[in-house]
Amino acid sequence: MLFNSFWGLDEAIAIPPNYTLTGPLSLPQGDLVQQLEAKDPELFSWLNEAHDKNQKVVYISIGSIAKWEDWSVQAMFEGLKKVGCRVI
Repeated sequence: MLFNSFWGLDEAIAIPPNYTLTGPLSLPQGDLVQQLEAKDPELFSWLNEAHDKNQKVVYISIGSIAKWEDWSVQAMFEGLKKVGCRVI
């Protein structure tokens, strides 16, 4: 059996010998960078600027099913900004 997994993000557990962890299933990183630069030059520039300034970037996905109050999303955003992160 093949399982999409993210080494370092998934919890370490013992798996049966017939399981194979595939890792992230995505295009090679170089291809993704070129695609982002072409598709969204403003975001690409913003990310490069963060890299040049040695700033951390945090991507938050709150999902589409969960119902979040505006204040709680704003609190996450402001808290991460206060510790010096750029937030997407």
